[in-house]
Amino acid sequence: MFTPVSSGADCLALDLAAAMEMARRQSPAISENRIAITEARKEIKEIFGLFHSPQFELISYGGMVSDARGDITDTPDSNEDYGHMGPFFKADITAVQPIYSFGKYDNAMGAGKNNVAMKKAVFRESVNILGFEVAKAFLGVAAGSEGERIGRELVQHYRELLDRLEKMVEEQDGDIDAGHLLEAKTMLFEVEKQASRPEVDREKAMLYLRGLLGRDQDFAVEVIPVEEPGLDLNSNFFPLFLDFSRHHSPLLQSYDFGLESLKQKAALEKKMKYPDLFVAMGAGYGIAPNRDKQTNAFINDDYNYKKLGGVLGLKWDFNYHINSSKEEKALLEYRKIAAKKKVAMLKLEGGLRKAYTEARNNKKLLLAVEKSIKSARTWLRLENENFDMGIGDVKRLVKAYQAYYKLKGSEIETRFHYLLSLAELAKGAGDMDLFLLWIQNGKVAIPLNEKNEKYEQDEK
Repeated sequence: MFTPVSSGADCLALDLAAAMEMARRQSPAISENRIAITEARKEIKEIFGLFHSPQFELISYGGMVSDARGDITDTPDSNEDYGHMGPFFKADITAVQPIYSFGKYDNAMGAGKNNVAMKKAVFRESVNILGFEVAKAFLGVAAGSEGERIGRELVQHYRELLDRLEKMVEEQDGDIDAGHLLEAKTMLFEVEKQASRPEVDREKAMLYLRGLLGRDQDFAVEVIPVEEPGLDLNSNFFPLFLDFSRHHSPLLQSYDFGLESLKQKAALEKKMKYPDLFVAMGAGYGIAPNRDKQTNAFINDDYNYKKLGGVLGLKWDFNYHINSSKEEKALLEYRKIAAKKKVAMLKLEGGLRKAYTEARNNKKLLLAVEKSIKSARTWLRLENENFDMGIGDVKRLVKAYQAYYKLKGSEIETRFHYLLSLAELAKGAGDMDLFLLWIQNGKVAIPLNEKNEKYEQDEK
């Protein structure tokens, strides 16, 4: 949705699902792959037309031609006599209908349909990759925004501490003297440095996110933070998820469809050694008023005639060496793509193992840092109480502040890496909507429905 901000500009407030959808709608890469699907479908129409539709050809023209009177035995005119010219018009039409191709049509159509399926899988993979990039930038902006808030809170509280120290020094309250105040002010730089780091990270992520969304770099974007889905650390999740990903990944599916298309293409080239049967019909009409019509069946006047006929024909390509070479090239391409698929499967498994391991580790770290924050909060409260009673140590109080807010920053960073590793898991499975589903349901699980109907409208 769009909401106004005080500057008068527009602010685009998005959740992750809306951001992914917006990026998909304007992405040039997505448009390119959508066009590739359309092109592949057009090729199927061409195949059908080549093997099943009659091929029509019409040639029609008119002009001037010399006179021709009489017949073959008696005429006053000569073929070199151009002194008397008259108009003529002629039209010839032929129709060739393929009737049998010895299996070529089935192989050509099989190659074409698998090519369309491959393009669709490539389309889904491009959507998947784009979705991951959007999620990475989105999570970075959300983490940076939360870090900025914590940083502002740290600086505010620390400056309040400095004000308290100045007041105590002025009032000579307790054991606090000017040395303690100077020591605390000296540490202000480190505090502000720690607080400013998230702002830089957020701006980098925001620049990338705006680019993915197709927005100008001065356009205000507000992200709605995502909820953290749970991950069962004791479940047998990964083996099942790996098996799911092998069958669900559009990248692997694109290789499968590409291999089947090449197999059909090789079979097609092999069958090019066989003939094609066809029937053909032709009709022609020519008229030249200044030329006498000939009734002798053995005489043909190219400017004055009526023709009609039909044939059963055979078309045979005897270029066996060329056809064999094309078949061998298709089989070699098949072997090359099969090798690439094996590499892709190894990369997929390795990437999923890495992402799952990182997700488990980050989940453990997140649980640990949450416990540490509770202890740090208690320590900070204790140091504040001691300081108020005049028995506290400035350095210990400052360290308590820094420790608490550093842990808060670590919590944000760890949560970011945890969510990012889950996004990488979904990306490896080939469907970033899995990540959205996990966020919505609050837990990481394998979906029961593996269908891809949600992409059909976009593919069109």
